[in-house]
Amino acid sequence: MNPTLKSHLLGMRHILHYYFMGVAIAWGGFPIVAFISNSLNWHVDKIQIFYSIFATICYTILTYLGIYDWGADERRPYKWARYKAKGAVAALMAFVVIYAIEALAIFIADRYAVVQHPVLSITGVHGYITQIIYMPFFWIYKLIDYSPIMPSVNYLTALIPGAYIIVVNAFAYWMGYTEKVLIKNKPKGKVAQVLFYGRRKKKKNGQK
Repeated sequence: MNPTLKSHLLGMRHILHYYFMGVAIAWGGFPIVAFISNSLNWHVDKIQIFYSIFATICYTILTYLGIYDWGADERRPYKWARYKAKGAVAALMAFVVIYAIEALAIFIADRYAVVQHPVLSITGVHGYITQIIYMPFFWIYKLIDYSPIMPSVNYLTALIPGAYIIVVNAFAYWMGYTEKVLIKNKPKGKVAQVLFYGRRKKKKNGQK
């Protein structure tokens, strides 16, 4: 495989890793959201708005720290192409994958997930299916469509998270590539390495 293409695909893999970590954080907290909403007698969607903002912040931090290191590592004289906007290109590639999954979910929901009844037409499941992959940005979709408990996502509005994903990854890579420091003390340890790298990061130069 061409080294330049391989390096872009590796970056895309990193970006997808951090994004789906954000999805996991967003959905992992749903039982807590349900418990708080029941305790305070609030609607679940109102609590979910605040929690999804928290999930977006977590996703942003995870992405920044991980992609920053990728950009910093790319300063070495590798054989493949190196340039400041590489993070944006890899993020665009990753979002194409994310959007394809979301578009498939929308297609399935539109075709097969509407429950028809002689009296009732239950379409709420559409929102649940199409929102799964975009849960970190639940609050954005509530701004667009506040009335339903689970706002629906269509082919056009499904593009909205792409702008955020590309900007965050492009900024993180550019900061690392240009050796600019925003966060000085990064978390360490095995758990942090799994979160930020998807595996335990190998030490360099014979370090233990």
